[in-house]
This record gives sequence, C-alpha cells and structure tokens, in this order.
Amino acid sequence: MDQLSDLLSRHDVVLEGPSADSCGSVPLGNGDLAANVWCEGDRLGIHLATGDAWDAHGRLPKVGRLELAWERPVFAHCRQTLRLEAATVAVTGDGVQLAVWIDADARVLVVEGEGPAPSVRLHPWRAEPRPLSPKESHGIDRWLEPVLAAADELLACDQAVAWWRGNRQSLWGPVLRNESLGGWADSHQDPLLHRAVGGIAWGEGFVRGADGLLRHPGGHWRLLVAVASGRWPVEADACTALTAARTAASAADHAARRSAHQAWWSSFWRRSWIRIGWKVAPMIAEWGGQVERGWLLQRYVTACAGRGPFPIKFNGSLFTMDLGRLLPPGRSPELCDADSRAWGGCYWFQNTRLPYWPMLTAGDHEMLLPLFRMYRDMLPFCEHRTKAWYGHGGAFFPETLYFFGAYRSYDYGTERTGKPAGEPDSRWVGRYWCGALELLTLGLDRWAFTGDDGWFADDLLPLARAILRFYAEHYPRRPDGTLHITPAQSLETYQTGVEDPLPEVAGLRRVLPQLLAAVHPAIAAEDRSAWQALLDATPALPTGSDHEGTHLLPAAVYPRDKVDNLENPELYAVFPFRLYAVGRPGLDAARRTWDRRLFQDGGFGWRQDPIQAAYLGLAEHAWWLVRRNYANQHGEDIQLQGKIRFPAFWGPNFDWVPDQDHGGVSNMALQAMLLQYDGRRILLLPAWPRRIDVAFRLHAPGGTTVEAEWKDGRLTRLVVDPPERAADVELAT
Repeated sequence: MDQLSDLLSRHDVVLEGPSADSCGSVPLGNGDLAANVWCEGDRLGIHLATGDAWDAHGRLPKVGRLELAWERPVFAHCRQTLRLEAATVAVTGDGVQLAVWIDADARVLVVEGEGPAPSVRLHPWRAEPRPLSPKESHGIDRWLEPVLAAADELLACDQAVAWWRGNRQSLWGPVLRNESLGGWADSHQDPLLHRAVGGIAWGEGFVRGADGLLRHPGGHWRLLVAVASGRWPVEADACTALTAARTAASAADHAARRSAHQAWWSSFWRRSWIRIGWKVAPMIAEWGGQVERGWLLQRYVTACAGRGPFPIKFNGSLFTMDLGRLLPPGRSPELCDADSRAWGGCYWFQNTRLPYWPMLTAGDHEMLLPLFRMYRDMLPFCEHRTKAWYGHGGAFFPETLYFFGAYRSYDYGTERTGKPAGEPDSRWVGRYWCGALELLTLGLDRWAFTGDDGWFADDLLPLARAILRFYAEHYPRRPDGTLHITPAQSLETYQTGVEDPLPEVAGLRRVLPQLLAAVHPAIAAEDRSAWQALLDATPALPTGSDHEGTHLLPAAVYPRDKVDNLENPELYAVFPFRLYAVGRPGLDAARRTWDRRLFQDGGFGWRQDPIQAAYLGLAEHAWWLVRRNYANQHGEDIQLQGKIRFPAFWGPNFDWVPDQDHGGVSNMALQAMLLQYDGRRILLLPAWPRRIDVAFRLHAPGGTTVEAEWKDGRLTRLVVDPPERAADVELAT
C-alpha cells in the first residue's frame, strides 16, 4: 500500500449498526448521478439524484428512492464502510455482503451481493401528488397553485422496475411575464415544461412478480440501476429513453466498467493530497487527522456532484435527506422529506461559488465547467433583459436566479402595479450584481491554470465582454469621468444609501488588468480599448484612516448605523479579489482592516474569515478557524447531532444539510494556507504554522503541480512539475 492509499484508508468512513432513516446515509456519486445509501433493519435504502431533475416549480427533487428488502432483519447488526479510494460502499450484515457503487463514466448504479437476495421496489413515498407544506416550499415561487410534489409514475418494463416523473406545467412563463419579459417567453422554449427524469432497475436472474417486485433466488447477484433524463412529453418517450439506457448499460462489460471506474477515482485522488502532522504532539496529530479527514471527505462529496449538467446546489447538493420534523433553529417543526431544501431551487452566487474556488489548486478543473456553462447559457437572456429594462448593452446577473437567468419572483416582487421594470423589491439582493465580477475572476484563474484557450474564447470571453459592458454603460459618471456606482449596495450588509461599494470596485480592479494583460487571438483591439477606458474610469478603492494608518471601507458612502447581514464587504479586496495578500503591497493596511472588521471569526456556513485569514498570512488564526470548521459538523444545531452520521454532511448553519458553503470555505482556506499564487509566483506555506509538519500536492497556474514536505521546521522535499517552474516557487517568510 502506497502513502496515498494509506492516507485514504485511514479516513474511510465506517458506520457500525443500522440507521433509522436516510439521515444515516453515506454518499456515492460520479459527478452526475448521486445516491444516499443506508441500512435499516431488513432493507437497504437508496435515494437517487441528478442535477437536472428540475420540477415544474424550479425545485430539484430526487429521481426516486429504491428499496432492497430481505425477509428477515439482515442489518440488525451491520457495518457500512465507504471506501474512498474506490468510491464504493461495502456493507456486511447477517449472511449478506454488498458492494454499492456508481459507475464513474455513466449514469448507472451497481449493487453486487453475496447471500440471500432482496426484493427490489420503488419506494411508494411519492405514490400520489402531495401539497407541500409552507416549510417545504421555503424559497419556492408560488406561481402554480396548489404547490404539489409530483408523483412517481411506474412503467411496464420487462423484468425491471421502472418509473418516471415529467413536468406537465411550468412556472417559467409566469416568472418571465412578472418581470415584463413575456416576449422572451413567447419566442423561446420553456426549459421546465416536459423536462423529465426516470430510472430503471434490473439484473440477471431477477424476475418481476405480479406484485411488481423484482426477486432473485440468491447466491451471487448483481442489480443495475440506470437513470436518464430529457424532454419527454408522454409516457412512451420515457419508456423509449429508459429502455435505451438499460440496453447501453447491459451491453457494457462488467469487469471493464469496474476497472474504468477504479481508474477514474485513482486518477482523481492522485491529483492532490494533504497529510498533516503524523509525528508531532498527540493533540496536534489528532487535530491534523481531523483536518485531513474533513478536507478529503469534502473533496469527495464535491466530486460526487461536480460533473453534471448544472452547478452544485449549495443547499444540500445532491444529498438532501429525510429530515422528518427536524428543521434549523427558529423554524417550527414540519415535515421535510428528501426533496426539501431551505432556500429552494434557485442559485445564490454568494453561496454557489464556495465549493468551486478550492477546485483550482486541488486540480479539479473540469468540475468548474458546469458553473460557467450555466452562466454562458443564460447570457443571451440576460443581455435581452438588460436592454429591455435599462436600454443599454451588456448583461448583469442577479445574486439569486433560476438556472435560466430570471430573478426569483420572491426577490423581484409579485405585486408590480405602478412599479417600473428593473426595480426589484428585495433590498437584500435587488442591486447585488458583483458576483459576475467574481465569476470572471474565477474564470481567469481557471484559464491561467489550464491554458484552455478554446474555453476562454467560447465561454469566458463572451461573459467578460457582456459583464464589463454593463458596468461601463449602466452607472452615471462624475464630472471627471469616473464611474459613480450608485444606486448600489455593498453585499447584503449595507443595502441602501451606498456609493462605490468596495466589492464592485475591487472586482473591476482585479478583472480589468488581468484581461488587459491576457494574450489570446480572440481578444480584439476594441475589447482592449473598452477595458482600458473602464479601468481608467473605475473609482479608487474606498479607504479610511486613523492613528493606526489606512484601512479599507465597505464603500465610499454607506449607512454606518444600519447593518443588515454578517458580511465584511471591505475584505472582498482580500478574498475573492486578492488585491491584498501575502507578498503583495499594502498587506499592513489589509491586516488593519481585518482587525477592525465588524463581524469577527465567522467560519461556519458561507462566512469566509478562514480564507481571508489565510490570504493575510495569519497562520495561527487561520489554523484555529479551519480546525474549528472541520471539528463542528452541525454548527449550533443540536437537533441534528448524532442523527446525521456521515462526518462531512455539514450544516445546516445558514442553509441546509449538507452545507456545501461550510465545506468549500474550509477546503479553500486550508489550501490557501499551504499554497498561494500571484501571476507566475508560487508561494509555499504562506499561512502555515511552522510548528506543524505537513506534506501536500497541489496545483498552480501554468499547468504546474507542487509537491512539498515541511518537517521538523524545514522544507525537506520539493518537487515541481514542469521543472522549469521551480524558479517561480518561493517559501513565504
């Protein structure tokens, strides 16, 4: 066993004994198809999910729930082991052994068994349409009344259990008409209507009885489950698609499928790794193991959901569970099944981005593509909306939006009498548009890491042109020609009376110089001229000063006596925009800003203190915050302590379970403690406590990988690939 295999096996997740429900599940996934898997007394539960199973209300429900049941309680005493290296759940029970995995390259789940075989059925959890409770419909626009959870519909397929769910109505038209964009709805295809998803389960030797259950005589057996999605207006379309999925999966050689699956995961794990403090003080070793485990498991959960057609949902990803009557504090107990998630099906960029930033230095660059694909696909609609509402070019992206680009109606407002188009009701996100600048920052970094010139030209450059044109044309100018960014808000913390908010100014000052320095044949002379003019017109970063020196401010003008959220907008100059960081000018001013920040030591959920501490080189503080994050699975929610068994199903914190913001912040901070980059420079250990041993492999721009080991207070190993990049690597002081 090599060191990496040893590291992974150390952190395999072992659950002793059965679970009461899916809250005791462990996750599987191939980036597109995912599953919660758990054992009860006489049955194995499997919740299946994909990222494109949108329902008519814009929710993202499960594909379905399969149940494998035995005639006796084979799992009264059992062990469930998630083997990370092979992305497989191994289950041992009374006379039963199972291996459950999802093919890394296809929407196919495999259950292999030894011993008595189960009966297999689709759980009748969604046998009938059911009205959603108010808590279940949290974050859902109520254009379709009553708001119903759709039923699964069984299909008649030979020796198989098959089902589907399709949208026979859609909120897309009402949402767009509410936003005075009905012309777009009339001339374009509804992305929700007739969207459908389904599954089919079968296996050699399994026979479907008159009761609809699949059964097998036992011994060695294998069950396959294929999932498909598409536009299926009628049941016959579902049958055709699922039959094709079954045929394709059945034709694959099982040994070759398993070998390719293991090869993908082996390659994934070898992209990056972190080992901490094996031979130091016992307390540090314990903390190091906890941090190692948290980082590995969060990266695994991200990989399980990160290669699908849409971005990862921050509020539960593909692993929402049957929380029953448990809800975050402050909300009354009410039924919440595995389809439910607080904040609904829309994307909040503030939350969505956080699982994506760690992908850069972790080397998981292909997993960034669904995020950019969604924004690129909605760009024509957003340009149309900008022209219709504001009469100028470019595009803006609301902080909260459906995957097709529209505002959530709750934020835009549904009582529009006498209100002009383009004036949303929400003071929380009505003018919260700076996420687009962060999206460009993330994209420019991805390009620097991968050199993916085709993607830059096809996806990132069109976004950059539209977003920056919006900023150039939307805001008034001062007499000296500089932008006067108002009316505006500074994140959700300062919502009214804001001028020149720091996140917007910092974003422009980060993105524009990077684009002006970029070399790509698709960048035209008129692009450079427009970008230089916008940079020349961008106001200075808002600052203040006192006896200690200069510090950053949330905006040039903001209501100091009215604070509405827990963010520190002034520190956006540190992260995400990295105008101030270890090795860059002005670090002292940024550290003074950190010391003066209004909200301190926030780490749980989406709060980014751990990341900002790392970029400021505050090693001990960053270590304390990161260790605290990985140590606290559920924040202050004592209702969930002990109920949810998988250690990296964080939350709910501000959002839901599993909370992808919490894991994303933690992983990003840890990686930034070990490696940072600035142009061609690569800084090693910029925020790492020198008393703690560590070894790691991480990625840097220019297709570079860095393997390093810090031991007994010195750098004992450094391998840089390609070797010529070694001259750009320096140990931070």
